[in-house]
Amino acid sequence: MVHTTRYLLVSAFLSCVKVGLCTVMRQN
Repeated sequence: MVHTTRYLLVSAFLSCVKVGLCTVMRQN
């Protein structure tokens, strides 16, 4: 359970970072 929750948090964090980078690149 702990490993699964940790994996979900990491995947969600990475996806948010990717979206943020995409938005920054588009603005520039």
